[in-house]
Amino acid sequence: MDTETRTTRFRIMRFYLDNGRPPTLEELTKSTDLAPETVWKSLKQLEDLHHLVLYKEGVPSPTPIAMIHPFSHL
Repeated sequence: MDTETRTTRFRIMRFYLDNGRPPTLEELTKSTDLAPETVWKSLKQLEDLHHLVLYKEGVPSPTPIAMIHPFSHL
């Protein structure tokens, strides 16, 4: 796992603990200081590694994150 992906995972967890919900893409981009494309790449890598589950395309949700262990947005 690269540094950007580790940072993204940490920021998701921290945000979830502080706010009781997963961050939106904009909130995550702001908190990581990464470009949106880099955040998306990190999210996909985290999903591939089974650290989180992303909503499927077309699912209406303010956040792309459906679940990240041990939390759920369902």
